[in-house]
Amino acid sequence: MAYREEWGNIEAWYRNNQAKAWLIAMAVGIVISVITWLIPGNWLFAHNDIYRGAKIAMDMPPLKMTAAAQEQKPVIVIKNNGSGSVRIPRYTFSSAKSKYLMLQPDGICSIFLEHEKDIIYLDLAVDFDSFKGYVLPSNDEYNRIIVWKNSYEFLILEGGYQMQHGEYIVRGYFRFETGGVHQGMLSVALIRVPDEQVILSANTREYDSDFPKLHKECQREP
Repeated sequence: MAYREEWGNIEAWYRNNQAKAWLIAMAVGIVISVITWLIPGNWLFAHNDIYRGAKIAMDMPPLKMTAAAQEQKPVIVIKNNGSGSVRIPRYTFSSAKSKYLMLQPDGICSIFLEHEKDIIYLDLAVDFDSFKGYVLPSNDEYNRIIVWKNSYEFLILEGGYQMQHGEYIVRGYFRFETGGVHQGMLSVALIRVPDEQVILSANTREYDSDFPKLHKECQREP
């Protein structure tokens, strides 16, 4: 009977002081953990485990990026597919022999249709007045130049242009990437290709090029 009464008292105290009981249990657990950690053998093994874990991490080969991750940070691989060197056309103000001496709708559209899957070099000032409409970087939340006319809209991303003598100059190596049709216009982004990926590739050959002939598709209304 005495045992039952004593246990009943403990049970009643626990019901009335449940929060305090949990705090006491946690404190006891912490004390036991600290004592266990301070025992020389356990302390040494714990540090050995940390060391082994760090060594394994350093010795592990880097994880391969998933396809989705690679799409986030594309790497341009220039291949000649056994057919000789890759020829990269240069469309610049000094080399252009046609009427397209600046980045204008017919010129950039024809270049896109001619080199949709190629790398090109551009060094041209944007002729905003020749487009039907445009958005300057200062008015775009992503700091892009957006120009459009007829059935095409071109987006020049930040890093692909620079301000020089009051003009926006599109300068550097680029590739094209289409982003679907919006309001009847095909959106085409000019993606900047790092110079070193082209310059350090042994199988690339650049040449000054005149603008390609005007494609009729460039003048099609949306």
